[in-house]
Amino acid sequence: MKKPVRILLLTLGALVAVLLLAAVALTFYVQSPGTQSKIEDKLSRSLGMPFKISGLSVLPWGVLRVKSARIPQTDANAGSGNFLEAGSFHARFRVLPLLAGRLEITSVKLEEPKVKWTQDAQGKWRLPALAKPEKAAPAKTKSATSNPPLDFAIARFRVEGGAFDFLDAKQQRVASFADLSLHARAVTGHAANGSARCESAKIQDVVLAKNFRTHFNYETGKLTLDDLTGDVAGGRVTGVVRLDSDKPHSPFAADLRLENLDANRLLVEGGGEPGQLSGTLEGTVDFYGDTHGTDTAGGSGRLVLRHGHIRGNEILQLIGQVLQIEELSRLDLTAGQVDFRIGDGKIWVDSLVLDSPNLQLTVHGTIRLDDQKIAAEARLSLHERGARKIPDLIRKQLLRTDGAGGNYLDFALKGSLKKPRTDLAERIIGGKIQEQFGGLIELLTGKKKDKEKKPKKKDQPETPPVPPAPVLTPLPPPNPDPEPKEQP
Repeated sequence: MKKPVRILLLTLGALVAVLLLAAVALTFYVQSPGTQSKIEDKLSRSLGMPFKISGLSVLPWGVLRVKSARIPQTDANAGSGNFLEAGSFHARFRVLPLLAGRLEITSVKLEEPKVKWTQDAQGKWRLPALAKPEKAAPAKTKSATSNPPLDFAIARFRVEGGAFDFLDAKQQRVASFADLSLHARAVTGHAANGSARCESAKIQDVVLAKNFRTHFNYETGKLTLDDLTGDVAGGRVTGVVRLDSDKPHSPFAADLRLENLDANRLLVEGGGEPGQLSGTLEGTVDFYGDTHGTDTAGGSGRLVLRHGHIRGNEILQLIGQVLQIEELSRLDLTAGQVDFRIGDGKIWVDSLVLDSPNLQLTVHGTIRLDDQKIAAEARLSLHERGARKIPDLIRKQLLRTDGAGGNYLDFALKGSLKKPRTDLAERIIGGKIQEQFGGLIELLTGKKKDKEKKPKKKDQPETPPVPPAPVLTPLPPPNPDPEPKEQP
């Protein structure tokens, strides 16, 4: 009985020794310079980018470790640095397939990689490319005993704690993502899909979103972010973003929905002064363009402000000073809404409506994207209580009555967002001069005013017309023109 047990123990011991020897042999084989070079080559071919590793070590139970990994830049416009730098690289592989010359990696994990993706001279974000192989002479037929090439496959790819910076052709930061985690499947140099999340996303150093999460799909230069969600100004933004990095200036499109955003926080995080705007902002925005400039920008949207308060707004303060309506400098809204389109280098405000207990302000017109110049028409409608606060001179010269017994006055907005102007003062002064010196002017010119006839349209004060809306496909046609003004 003892003899069979002894034989079994010897057999098991020999088997363990063989396995240990095999593991040691595999370790030395994988860590050899030749095998490391093959691993680099296979990783590079799988990713479609030059991939360099150093400090390779292998554990017998199927763990491969690399002290550092990098992908060098290959475009001259991006400089001589690295596209990707990673402090550590971990991979898990199956041991048995390695005996047949196949390295099957079940998962790859990059820790704290730093990526700098720079546009090329044509404005395209292109991944670093492998050098084209030179035409080699026909290879000699290998004998059956020669070592087979190392085969290679990656099932899953993970990134933890990454930092991604997107730079334009002038090395200026366009967008950045901090503390990025990415889980991808079947990664190659031309395609990848999976999920991603990051602590913060910035556009030109302005925080766009926090706790950003999305599913992504990348294929031949086209990147799609589906089921996108992010925390913005205490609220939430959801939607879809698409970008084509293979075309000049990387055209993009975004379809976003805004929910319960804090208007004051959004203004401050965007670089504005605190306290100027408060309330809850909701709405939808469709936007498209490219990274070349604002000329190609287009889209449309609707924003609604609930429980809003506006303090110290330049335009409202200017109107309030001219009309002596103090409420306009501290406007408490019962409702606020703007419908707009973007195209031809302008924001086309189809309708801006601000309602308060005593007045309503409506505006339609354009704002240029390059210099923020305004060309718009506005109507201030006043309830009876608000109309009584206007000085007699202004009420007599400008105030009109609609068919329902309400009071309103029309005026033009011009200048820029930083230095707005109106034509109210000119219209008040012009009307006063006509009232006091009209008879003298008629006597000097020999023209007699016919009070029975209505003034001709050409004698009315001119206000800058709203330019025609650009043709934006597939956006809806522009809103119809507002009702014609009553004759003064």
